[in-house]
Amino acid sequence: MKAEIDKRVELVQILLYLADEQEKTIQYLENKSYLRSISDWFLPYKDHAAVRVTKELVREDNFFHIRPLKAVLDLESILNDDSHVLNPWARETVRFARESRFDEFFHTQKEQYGKILDYVNSCDFDTWISYVENYFRSKPKEFHLIICPIAGNYGFNVTSGRKEIAFQIRFMEVNHRLFPGFDISAEYERQRKMFIFIEDFVEFLKKFEKSRTTFGDCYKNSIEGILRNVNSSG
Repeated sequence: MKAEIDKRVELVQILLYLADEQEKTIQYLENKSYLRSISDWFLPYKDHAAVRVTKELVREDNFFHIRPLKAVLDLESILNDDSHVLNPWARETVRFARESRFDEFFHTQKEQYGKILDYVNSCDFDTWISYVENYFRSKPKEFHLIICPIAGNYGFNVTSGRKEIAFQIRFMEVNHRLFPGFDISAEYERQRKMFIFIEDFVEFLKKFEKSRTTFGDCYKNSIEGILRNVNSSG
């Protein structure tokens, strides 16, 4: 498996950056060179309708973390569905890409992207792929590792049926010796602001680890009880 930088992901991350709602989008802003390139190229389009719609979605509809990524990766089907709630956003996003010459910008960053991918691809992904497969006791059809220079850390997502399960916290807890500088308490606090029942689901993962079933089967057999406990405690 090789890491890749996806043009669609870069497009939506640039829109989120121009929307200037960092308290919610929490992008990674340490790559000063890349941010300078974005600002120099896209500053004339900061008031574009695509940026305004994105900003409104972030403010009013929690359009951040995994949601804009899922939307842009599904952009074609959203464009083809006039009834989709994100159809206006999708149309403005395509117009933004065309009018700002986004494809041209993406090409100008080829050298920087290459340096990032060279470093990332030097890592031992096979070890972690095996870890994920063994943890969930099932194998996906394929893995895609998409790298974005300014995307925040949204954890790892594995699809089980139509459910997406985030397990970053549990991954870091289990492998804490490999990441001595990772502040698990701070991560719980950060995650809790977005998902107040994070501890309940981490406890579910701990129980799953002691079982012998696949994650999908365990999830289907346990989800009603989990939700019932969550609702009673709320």
